[in-house]
Amino acid sequence: MTSGTLVLLQRSDDGEMALYDSRDKFHASFMKGKWHDTLLFQDHQLDEFSVVEDEIEIESILAEARAALNQPLKDSADSRAKSA
Repeated sequence: MTSGTLVLLQRSDDGEMALYDSRDKFHASFMKGKWHDTLLFQDHQLDEFSVVEDEIEIESILAEARAALNQPLKDSADSRAKSA
């Protein structure tokens, strides 16, 4: 990840996860063994989740979520070049 890129990964003791990638505002939740393309948890639930800080783990889980949901990272640089 590049400096300034925010990917937030939070995990519960039960293995549920909340994921946010600021590059394209991608949200995902892992609940009951399945990825969902939205945030399914309420703020009070997320208060109980731990923030994952290991970059390798974050990148691995982010890749898994994007593949499972068929949502590759949208390249914003390409979008700006095409609109210019």
